[in-house]
Amino acid sequence: MRPNPGGALAPDHVVGRDLLIDQFWQTLHVQSLALLAPRRIGKTSIMVRMELLAPEGFVVARRNLEGLESTSEFAQVLLEDVEQLLGTWKTKALRAREFLAKLGVVELHKIKLELRGVGWKRLLERLFDDLQEQLELHDRTLVLMWDEVTLFIAQLINSGGASDAMLLLDLLRAIRQSHSRVRMVLTGSIGFGELLRRLRREHGYRNRPLNDVAQRLVPLLATGGAEALICALLRDAEQAREPAFINEIVRVSEGHPFVIQLLVERLLQQPVPSRADIPGCLAALMTPPGDPLDLNHYLDRLERELDPDAAALARAVLDVLASSPTALDRAGVCAVLAGHPRDGVLATIRILEDDFYLRRIEHDRLDFMFGFLRRFWIAERGL
Repeated sequence: MRPNPGGALAPDHVVGRDLLIDQFWQTLHVQSLALLAPRRIGKTSIMVRMELLAPEGFVVARRNLEGLESTSEFAQVLLEDVEQLLGTWKTKALRAREFLAKLGVVELHKIKLELRGVGWKRLLERLFDDLQEQLELHDRTLVLMWDEVTLFIAQLINSGGASDAMLLLDLLRAIRQSHSRVRMVLTGSIGFGELLRRLRREHGYRNRPLNDVAQRLVPLLATGGAEALICALLRDAEQAREPAFINEIVRVSEGHPFVIQLLVERLLQQPVPSRADIPGCLAALMTPPGDPLDLNHYLDRLERELDPDAAALARAVLDVLASSPTALDRAGVCAVLAGHPRDGVLATIRILEDDFYLRRIEHDRLDFMFGFLRRFWIAERGL
């Protein structure tokens, strides 16, 4: 393997995730999944390897939904994926095709569907009925793996299609509950909590479209997995390194796969990489010019997703935790921010946990999700 930070990984280059993937497949035997994780943690790579390791009895259709602009487009690409699967069984989505024929659509390959009103919903309902019938006939379970599903929903909202976005979320939930042979793996670079808060705040959405889905956190690499990834990246460069060198990369990267990729890439640019180079290479990833870790996202996101007062309170909470010499629990943060309503501080802490700024450690104390994020926050905020 060569360092490939941010690039698409081949399934056999996804290292240290097989135990986690086995757990995900065990869950998929009974229900759908939403993969929750900070950005750049490797959700897409995990789905790539999950497809390779699909157990007997499962078939997978994996699709990146980024770039789709309407529910009609979503219905069309799903029809394409389903008919590709059904083609292996020498059949087609007959109910879906019959519905389209009534609309005058005969050939799909050269046109872009424009389904008026809730036509896309009717098409999806018939399509999943076709699917259920064939999956039962062939004793298979279909897993629809959708990456950037939250980005697609956000695009619908941004383009004035919030009603379609809410209807689609509700429809997918209904399909999961009524079609026993269908599972979904949902993930995206925008968090589900962030997306649903926006729909509730701006459009009055009150439903819980993921309450039937197992929400699973994608963790950082365990020590063994991080070591395996580092060794694989160094091996291709013919760099034989002592354990202390590898252990230091594990420590400073915190097991973050994207940080490991970036850090090893920079280390291999040194004439003779050593442990002494590691702090400088890590610092270069966090200081201008450039922002390869995209840490500014954590600053910009507050302004984009929260109103001015809520964003100011979120920054105050993060400032308190970044500057405190010891970790604080929620009561400690409330005490420092006594000038703010207690309920508001507690609600803000919950949002920051949901959006992967903060995590809980021993004795219910709060800490930044990553040590390097805390360092970045201190530097950028001048604390």
